[in-house]
Amino acid sequence: MHKGAILGFIALTLIALPFALQSGLKTNAYEVNEVLIPILSVTKYPEKKSINIGETVRVTVIIKNIGNATAYNVTLLDTHPENWSVLIEGQLEMKWLQLPPGAEVIHTYNISIESASTYLIHLGQAKVIYYDNYSTEYIVYSEDPSIYVKIKSGINVNWDEIWRNVTLMESLLVLIIIIPLIIIEYKLYRTYKQEVAEKRK
Repeated sequence: MHKGAILGFIALTLIALPFALQSGLKTNAYEVNEVLIPILSVTKYPEKKSINIGETVRVTVIIKNIGNATAYNVTLLDTHPENWSVLIEGQLEMKWLQLPPGAEVIHTYNISIESASTYLIHLGQAKVIYYDNYSTEYIVYSEDPSIYVKIKSGINVNWDEIWRNVTLMESLLVLIIIIPLIIIEYKLYRTYKQEVAEKRK
């Protein structure tokens, strides 16, 4: 009985050994052939979902390396709403030398919509260009976020500009009224001087 058990164990070991070796070879091959790629995710969003005309809002762009290799020469090329009057405080283009796996960078800037004729404005996609260790180029884009602009009914009026124009018109009207009066007064004064001169003669 004891010898039979030993022989059975040896037989099972010889049968299982090839499968164990084959499984180990596959595991080692997988580890050797693992591909290292930098994968960047780009997120762009405004601080507020709705703003008034002329109101400033912060825009944030987050770039994160979710891959397993370092990204090199990371370049951000952001855009702004086209066909509208937009003021931008900050930089739309940024560069980083490298971004290791798991790391992220956050870039912010401010914009204000000075004029618009639609309620919903798209802020545009943020474009990111980067390279891997073998100088292979990668390009990735963010989503195209939108923002709701509160537009008052009727035409957007710049009251400061109107007030300046009104002040200018008032000044012109005053000059138009005063100048003729000065001319008339001068003529009356000359006539009076002539009459006084004649009486003295």
